[in-house]
Amino acid sequence: MTRHGMMQFVFFCVLIVAHVESAVVDTNHTAGLRLLRQGDFQRAEKLLHEAYRSHPSDPVISADYAIVAPCSVAVSIYSSIAANTKVSDSLRAAAYGNLGDYSFVHSAFKTAAEKYKAASALYPDHRYLHLAASAYSALNDTAATRLIWNKIAADGKSGYRSRARYHLGLLDMNAGAYDSALRHLSMCGPVDTARSWTIAAAAAKLECAIRLGRKDSAAVFEKQLLPLRKELLETDLLDLAEIGAPDDRSPKRPQTSVPVAGPPFGSTYTLQVGAFGSADNAANLEKRLSARFRDVSVLPVTISDQVFYRVRVGSFASDSAAKAFGKDSLSAEDITFKVVVK
Repeated sequence: MTRHGMMQFVFFCVLIVAHVESAVVDTNHTAGLRLLRQGDFQRAEKLLHEAYRSHPSDPVISADYAIVAPCSVAVSIYSSIAANTKVSDSLRAAAYGNLGDYSFVHSAFKTAAEKYKAASALYPDHRYLHLAASAYSALNDTAATRLIWNKIAADGKSGYRSRARYHLGLLDMNAGAYDSALRHLSMCGPVDTARSWTIAAAAAKLECAIRLGRKDSAAVFEKQLLPLRKELLETDLLDLAEIGAPDDRSPKRPQTSVPVAGPPFGSTYTLQVGAFGSADNAANLEKRLSARFRDVSVLPVTISDQVFYRVRVGSFASDSAAKAFGKDSLSAEDITFKVVVK
């Protein structure tokens, strides 16, 4: 992952607050944060570094500098804050959360889960448990994943309750338990474009109803989805199927690494590059893109008994990080893309 990409990832995922802990007022720190919010990472880094040099023992200034610091420096800072029992639990939790994010990005999912759970123990916010579940999911540890999402779903005060139901529904669908999946998905609440997982849950409910042979329910779910077709599907980008595989006679191009990250404070984003009615077209595109990029997947969705195959690239913690990768890597290949919630 590039340093700029990591800077974007950390800033948009976890911009540490709780500045009340800092007794220091530093003009470089204040100006650096302002530039950071504006997306000017280069100038923000210089100012925040100066503030950090002037006040290396201030935990808030240190944490804010870590957002734009080189990865090794950032990990060192977050580790120091996490171990410092003199700072607030919320700041230590945020540091553990950041360490979890770094581990997740580097596919150290077990370590990521441990860091997220440590954050959750310090600060009872279900976003950290949600992250831990995402890490266990990446490890294919279904039991641990289900345990956490069940815990979140059982808490009536949790802002992640609806999302947990959605994930439990997906787990049941993967296990072929469509009746149980439908029950979970029906608890996600009404379709709300501001809550992307409710749209995905609506599509999943339709698929469950179809597989269970419940035609009346399927008709209702399909009607709910009609105004949302653009949220679910892209126009077939058939020109992408013409992307040639690398010529064996030419030097092989290095495979581009796509950052894989959990959704620390929201959803996970991906780049959708096509949606096809033909499984062969989708598979062909997946194969060709996999020669250039990692984390290429095909996701089927059923509408009116017709299956569409969405081709997607990457997993990103923020819309901005996804767009940056798409612009730098996909646009360079003349590949049209759209950022969507995964």
